[in-house]
Amino acid sequence: MPWKGGELTTRSGVTLGEVLPIPEVVEYWTLRNGCSEKEERYLPDLSEDGTRVKVTRYLNPETEAEVVLYAIEGGGHTWPGGSQYLPERIIGRTCMDFDASEAILNFFERHHK
Repeated sequence: MPWKGGELTTRSGVTLGEVLPIPEVVEYWTLRNGCSEKEERYLPDLSEDGTRVKVTRYLNPETEAEVVLYAIEGGGHTWPGGSQYLPERIIGRTCMDFDASEAILNFFERHHK
C-alpha cells in the first residue's frame, strides 16, 4: 500500500480504488482506542536484506489497548518474514528481520477477550 494513500492502479492501468494515508489510519485507531502514550524503536537489523523495521506503539495505559505500526523502510510489496516470491525489481525487497504472521498472532494473543 502506498504510505501517502491515494489511488491504486495496476501496471495495466486498471483502477482498484483509493486507500487512506497510513498516518490517517493510525490516527483513527489511536483516537478510537484512547491511546495517549507513544513509543518508537527499531528492531535489530538481523539480515542484510536492505530493510529496517521501525515499530511505533501507541498505548492506552488505563485499558491496555494498543495500536502497533510496523514501518518497513526499504521494503517492497512483500510479506515480512515471507519468501521473495518475485524478483526484487518487480516487487521490491522482503524484510527478514521479523515474521509479520507471528507479530499479528502475538498481538491478538495479548488482546483476546
